Amino acid sequence: MPAGSNVLQIAQFVSLQKRTFAILVLTTLGLIVALGLPLRLLLLDSFLQLEDRAARGHLERANAAIANQLGVLWTVTRDYATWDDTYAFLGGKLPDYPAINFINQTYDFNKLSLVAIYDTKGAVSWSKAYDLRGKRETVTPVEFSDSRVVAALQKANDSAERHVQGIVHTERGPMLVAACAVHTSDGTGATRGTLVLGQMLDPVLVGEFARNLKLDLALLQHHASRDKGAKVADADAGIHLLSDNLLAGYARIDDLVGDPYLVLRVVMQRDVFKSGEEAMHLILLSVLLAGLMFGLVVHLALKRLVVHPVTELSERVRKVAERKDHSLRLDVAGEDEIARLGHDINGMLDALQGLHRQLETERQRAERLLLNIMPRSVADRLKAGEEIADSYRDVSVLFADLVGFTSLASVVPANELLPMLDGIFSAFDELADQHGLEKIKTIGDASMVVAGVPEPVTDHAQVLAAMGLDMVKAIETESQRRGVQLQVRVGIHSGPVVAGVIGTRKFSYDLWGDTVNVASRMESSGVPGRVQVSEATVAKLGHKFVLEERGPVAVKGKGEMRAWLLVSAQTGPAGD
Repeated sequence: MPAGSNVLQIAQFVSLQKRTFAILVLTTLGLIVALGLPLRLLLLDSFLQLEDRAARGHLERANAAIANQLGVLWTVTRDYATWDDTYAFLGGKLPDYPAINFINQTYDFNKLSLVAIYDTKGAVSWSKAYDLRGKRETVTPVEFSDSRVVAALQKANDSAERHVQGIVHTERGPMLVAACAVHTSDGTGATRGTLVLGQMLDPVLVGEFARNLKLDLALLQHHASRDKGAKVADADAGIHLLSDNLLAGYARIDDLVGDPYLVLRVVMQRDVFKSGEEAMHLILLSVLLAGLMFGLVVHLALKRLVVHPVTELSERVRKVAERKDHSLRLDVAGEDEIARLGHDINGMLDALQGLHRQLETERQRAERLLLNIMPRSVADRLKAGEEIADSYRDVSVLFADLVGFTSLASVVPANELLPMLDGIFSAFDELADQHGLEKIKTIGDASMVVAGVPEPVTDHAQVLAAMGLDMVKAIETESQRRGVQLQVRVGIHSGPVVAGVIGTRKFSYDLWGDTVNVASRMESSGVPGRVQVSEATVAKLGHKFVLEERGPVAVKGKGEMRAWLLVSAQTGPAGD
């Protein structure tokens, strides 16, 4: 280093030493005179604000959980309200529609406590209440005949874009409800009424919210929410102390007609404030002691013991940072505090290097997991922050269900059953990869596969038909190998679908549309050990497969549809 640079550095050392000493002396005197009370007021007020924000944040999370549950309920309501069968029922057709579609299993699957169908005048065309916990049908709450409640629900008919959701006060307790105008799936035709779905906001559901959010929360009746020590007259809203160690946040929830109904309460420990008090005492003591100590010794040893070693260490750290190499380490000599700092920095670099490797490993693992639940192109779009919602005009959808597996599960031990199921669906996954198809999901002993999503292909029906035949062969092979009676029932239908990613915590890539429903019906109405295809799929297969016409098949929600059974792929010249 040039001599002039050394002189400049020494001058900087001296200036730093003098300035540091003067600051320490003045700061120590100022702390002794004026720090105590202001620091106490400022710190405690800050921690009180933090405590208040934390409590309000917990209230917002709890409110968001209820709103999210209402959103899920609204999605189910919209799907049923835009179903053409619902529209036909309110038009005087399909009189058996409610009895067929709203069975107890439908309530259990969708977690429903009520289904009510109103005509355009607000009269109940059909309703059924269900006890989700007791698994039995109950009487429809009288509140759903109340004129104010009916009027609020009928607001869903104001326009095609309007919908209603909220909480209804019933004798059995609060019920989450969503209402949607009933119209055709393509949006044509006049509104014929309103579909209402409800779910009891009972202690079990509130308990689920509490467990998921990890909060001590409860729903209290309005005007009856005075907790011991709460000191809240009406408990409409606000944060209030329950004791020296507990505080509670209250938020009022109005019912569907706008009347105050419930009070959401979140109880939390006063950890933030207690930590603030302890930190304040430690800070006061530490600052005063450190000020006195450093005020006495810093002017004697600052340059030799602190400034110069720190500067050298800083220079080494800067060189390491400039090279951006996680494997580099500082060359540290001595046993003093600066040397220990250097060792600590080396330890931090070791930790950073390890964390970098771990982060890369976890990133790769997360990438693999994400690709296990959705296509790579969709995963890349999702990681880029894009909202996934795509329409496909022409695809083919396959549903496959293991026949006899439920009865087999009742007699085969779990340690044998699960490897069998894993082997079967692993074979299905390999077949999907071989044919270049996308498995959408596996539900129990059923599987859903699509061709033409997310990348459109022209021969989607043919590829999926070959997949279906291979699945039948794979199950026959597995059944013979294991010596059990297993068959698969496969159904295929072609047409338009909507594909997208739903969920915020657990992502799910799924398909929706009439094509999916008909494909499912092709499977459920099919023949064990065979692949049943719809007329739309047959039209796209051309002459590349041998088909056996089955004739009209009763399809739920569609009436009778022509169906064919796949025999094999066409091996010789195609016939006429």
